[in-house]
Amino acid sequence: MNIPSILKRIFFPYILIFLAGILLYFKTLSFDLTYLDDHIWVNDYHWFLKDFKNLPLFFLQPDFISGVFYRPFLNISFMINSAIGGTSPFVYHLTNILIHILNGCLLFNFLKQLRYNAKAAGIFCVLFVVHPVLVSSVAWIPGRTDSLLAFFVLLSLICLNKYVEKERTLFLFMHGLFLLGALLVKETAVATPLVAGYGLLLYATKRRWKILVPVWVGIIGLWLLVRQYVLRDAQMADFETIIQSLWTNAPSLISYFGKVFLPLNLSVLPVLEDLPLIYGLVSLGVLLICIFAFGVRQWSRLIFGLVWFLLFLIPALVISFLKHEYRLYLPMIGCFFMLYEMKVWYKAAQRPFYWIPGVTAILTAFFILSLQHMDHFRERMAFWQNAVVSSPHSPLAHRNLGAMYYLEKDLDKAEEEYHKALELSPLEPMVHNNLGLIYADRQQPQLALQEYLAEIAVNPDYDNVYFNLGNLYYSQGYIEEAVSSWKTTISLNDRYVQAYWNLMLHYLSRGDRTNTGVYIVELQKRGVEIPANIQQVWQRLNPS
Repeated sequence: MNIPSILKRIFFPYILIFLAGILLYFKTLSFDLTYLDDHIWVNDYHWFLKDFKNLPLFFLQPDFISGVFYRPFLNISFMINSAIGGTSPFVYHLTNILIHILNGCLLFNFLKQLRYNAKAAGIFCVLFVVHPVLVSSVAWIPGRTDSLLAFFVLLSLICLNKYVEKERTLFLFMHGLFLLGALLVKETAVATPLVAGYGLLLYATKRRWKILVPVWVGIIGLWLLVRQYVLRDAQMADFETIIQSLWTNAPSLISYFGKVFLPLNLSVLPVLEDLPLIYGLVSLGVLLICIFAFGVRQWSRLIFGLVWFLLFLIPALVISFLKHEYRLYLPMIGCFFMLYEMKVWYKAAQRPFYWIPGVTAILTAFFILSLQHMDHFRERMAFWQNAVVSSPHSPLAHRNLGAMYYLEKDLDKAEEEYHKALELSPLEPMVHNNLGLIYADRQQPQLALQEYLAEIAVNPDYDNVYFNLGNLYYSQGYIEEAVSSWKTTISLNDRYVQAYWNLMLHYLSRGDRTNTGVYIVELQKRGVEIPANIQQVWQRLNPS
């Protein structure tokens, strides 16, 4: 027995996956924020995330970004990053890279469990790690939503296979635990038992339905009950709206499919209006030709791959106006099952002179395309400029490019982009607020006031506009109106630290000892350190 040869055969695929991931994504460690949600996690809520005492709250409240999601494990991953790295993006990016590499290794292990050819599985896993369509799941900090989902789903399925094979309760427990973990990352995990059940029919000789079905029903039922309780006040879509959104977004399935095989039309902010279907239609046409010209080994397993792809992707079409590419992370694994069953690859495998250069060319092309697309995530201006170029019909893209110009102090370009956003969508949220900021900076208070009030008319629950309106009122001497606006800000978002700060300073300047103390306490609850000079002034007002 040649021990070194055996070890090499066992570990070589994992080493290859690790090296591919590190070499490709190492540069993202120096990337800044894009200002699409990532700044909220890294900067705005650092005061909350850095304190582990707040961890239980993640299980009792909706997601920060949207009040209609329940994703505590995703939030906890950001909390760990915040505690370790503070407001530096480095640790967040490093975590994304490690999750992606671990998923490549877990995927290889999973495919080996299902008795797939090690060489074919290894090639697919390396392609998976360097695939351009998954760049956003690594280079964009919030893109970890689906990579973390895949992490728990793969662990759950690996443990399920172990349980079915060895009948050990420990593996059943771990399967259930990881399934629950997946559900606490993203709702898409609800499809896991359906995929797993179909997989057991095809790959397992023992199914153990009497134990597995109650476990699945129990875990999903518990999750649904807790989720329903936490989101009891959220405005959820009704059944008719869900069906309508699925129908409207159905064409994006073709685009998603095309991006797996021809990742040439990538965007940091894909929208349906700017998604060409040609790549998907060409990919589908070529695959159908290969299937009917060369045949299929096992139709049931090819269909399993299609079912995997659809079940994990369709939930992403519900009430979604952005077709984020990272949502392909888990569905794309289904493409391996489909491709593996096509006889055309077996004919190619018999001729190394053809397939080795072919695989090398695809890997090289994917690597280069990924590097190119990755650069669009390096900082905020590059991100939003690509968003406008690749999705010119997106009002969000124009709105946020305008915001980036505003941060760069280029008010004229910012105003131009805001007006483009309004041309595309007259009711686009935040645009009037942002125009108000421009006019306030230009010392045009009446125009600023008009824009803030216009924002409130179309977006009455937007906390920032009341904060900015309060600042405008205060600068113009309308003190009571300013205080009222800041209090409205807090009523809409009780984590809005700057509003508490303004109220504290206001009452301090008025010599109001009681109210100053109230807002000092609120700020301290939110992790804000009160400067010594302010505390001294307050203590002189209130010696007790």
